[in-house]
Amino acid sequence: MSDDFESPALPEATQQTQATPQFRNLLISPPSLASDEAQLLSILSSFPVRPDLQMLDRLSMNIVQLPQDHYDNIILATNDESTLAQLVAVLPRLLSALKPGRSIHVPAGPRGSLKSDGIIAGFAVNQGDDGTILTRPEQSETIVPLRLKRKSVNSDKVKKLKATLAANPNAPKVDESTLLQGEDYVRPIIQPPECAPSAGKRRKACKDCTCGLKEMEEDEIRAMNARQQKVTLGSDELAEVDFTAMGSKNPVSSCGSCYLGDAFRCSGCPYLGMPAFKPGEKVQLSQNFGDDL
Repeated sequence: MSDDFESPALPEATQQTQATPQFRNLLISPPSLASDEAQLLSILSSFPVRPDLQMLDRLSMNIVQLPQDHYDNIILATNDESTLAQLVAVLPRLLSALKPGRSIHVPAGPRGSLKSDGIIAGFAVNQGDDGTILTRPEQSETIVPLRLKRKSVNSDKVKKLKATLAANPNAPKVDESTLLQGEDYVRPIIQPPECAPSAGKRRKACKDCTCGLKEMEEDEIRAMNARQQKVTLGSDELAEVDFTAMGSKNPVSSCGSCYLGDAFRCSGCPYLGMPAFKPGEKVQLSQNFGDDL
């Protein structure tokens, strides 16, 4: 390139744009500052480029939606107790509105729980005498390979075992099914000392008995029920039943109505329970009558 060549002069506005990068700033004003127009205009005029202006109460009520990853700086105009409480409520939304690595500038005032709330919201907090700066951290993803240490299979014990098997391949092998007998599979019942019956008193089995006492009681109950089974008479045994066998002792009737039936007999009648009969008659039951017993 020759020395006679001169680059064209750029307009002054273009030179200023190239020299000073344009930042996107957001000014958050509390409602109390909106009524003081002179102070609000003074704050806005202190910026080289007029920032966006949003009211803090409208942000806290979710009336205004902020763009994602849009602002380089967010500035809080004033700081008092009511402003701090509203700012804490919108910190998560301001975090997403900031670009990674950019900050929120809060002027000095009552600090309260701004530091802890800022950390909880995801900011890196730098608190000083002139104010607090909440910075959105820059996140980056890095792939790290995991090198797992594998356990060596060829240990000394395995090598010795392989050498032993290789030296005597015809050694007899033991059948593992013959190592345990039938009684080895039966789990012995161990009676706890507290379940042992005391002298002169029999202990009852618990609801969740595992010592075998419950099974012993059930066996005894079954044996007792078997002994108490009723005896059934055969057909030949019911062919002839003499209900007047007591008559051989010549029972004497004081009322003279015993032969009429139980309806005419007293509670001490010797013929009570017998069917009606004729005086002096021997009562016999037929074979068919035994089916009703």
